[in-house]
Amino acid sequence: MEMVDNKILERTYSYVEHQLLAAGEKTGFDLRHTKELVAVAEEVGRSCALQEEEMEILLLAAWLHDVSYAKPGEPTDGAAFLPITEYLENSGLSHAEVQKVKQCIAATHYPQYPQDALEEALCDAVSSFLAAPDYLAQEEKQAKAKSRKKRDLYEWMNNQISLFKKHAFFTRHAISAFSDGKEKNLKLLKKKLKELSKDNAELEAVWEENKKLKKNLVKEKEQKVSKGIETMFRTTMASHLQLSVMADGKANLMISINAIVASILISTFVRKFEEVPHLMIPSIMLTLVCLLTIIFAVLSTRPNIKKTTVPEDRRDLLFFGDFVQLSSETYKNGIRNIMRDHDKLYNSMIDNIYLQGKVLARKYRLLKIAYTIFMVGFAVVLASYAVAWFLFGQ
Repeated sequence: MEMVDNKILERTYSYVEHQLLAAGEKTGFDLRHTKELVAVAEEVGRSCALQEEEMEILLLAAWLHDVSYAKPGEPTDGAAFLPITEYLENSGLSHAEVQKVKQCIAATHYPQYPQDALEEALCDAVSSFLAAPDYLAQEEKQAKAKSRKKRDLYEWMNNQISLFKKHAFFTRHAISAFSDGKEKNLKLLKKKLKELSKDNAELEAVWEENKKLKKNLVKEKEQKVSKGIETMFRTTMASHLQLSVMADGKANLMISINAIVASILISTFVRKFEEVPHLMIPSIMLTLVCLLTIIFAVLSTRPNIKKTTVPEDRRDLLFFGDFVQLSSETYKNGIRNIMRDHDKLYNSMIDNIYLQGKVLARKYRLLKIAYTIFMVGFAVVLASYAVAWFLFGQ
């Protein structure tokens, strides 16, 4: 190729040569490939009657195309474009020119959707390898180097055929110059694939079997995860139920003890207050302690049924307090909807566990108050009985 007489293109040639050598095999391209791409780009660009300024942009994009693959990611990524952007900005190009070069390179990424003649020319230059006489030999060599498995080669050929069928040239020159070669390579690919298919009929069956096995393994793994989740919910709900039963037992104990004490106090001491008036105040205090303890113990076991209908978006159909106001048909429809959707079912169970936790927290908070009143109150009452007896009982 005869170098274009332009200083920035000459500097770009040196820059690309250095970058490709530094990148090694990361890009998958070498300087020979880049030179061929630039030559085809110039050929297509001239045929499109592009202006000299446009030709300069096109050739810059062609030179820098292969370098854009030196960084990880696709050429449309910011990271891949960063070194190119820095180089172009330091070369004295305007911001608009830098952006246009980058847009041209990005447009070559498959599937290609060029927006103007410049991008179309570069896309066709990049895709011209589909019509190269040694296309199949070169591409097959690269594919075999990446993987020695016949299955991978078979899949690669299928992908290449799919690429050929979806691809189309944009410029008149490319359609005229490359279509025949592309069609010939497509036929060669199909022929090669057919031969490979015959040689690997058993491989295809094994591959399908492997797909089924993988699918079954994934399904089995999902089932194990599902069982683990169900066990977690079951254990948590059983734990909450046990804690609720324990709380009710503690509340019943408090109610029974204090009811007995209050009954004995009222039936025995009330009639004797005239004989022992100094014990009246401690007895009243004891009665109040028993009464308050019973009140808080009863409150802890008192069911909280909502009188108003809960809004649909906040309704938990697994919690009786939320569906007690619903009709039978509405409740059935709601449960069926939950059963159809696993996420909704798990969310309902999570909400149910959360509400159970809130109810338990309320129960134990009231029980704590009841036990505190009982413990502190009895201590104070006993002290008051002792004081009254020693001061006034003699």
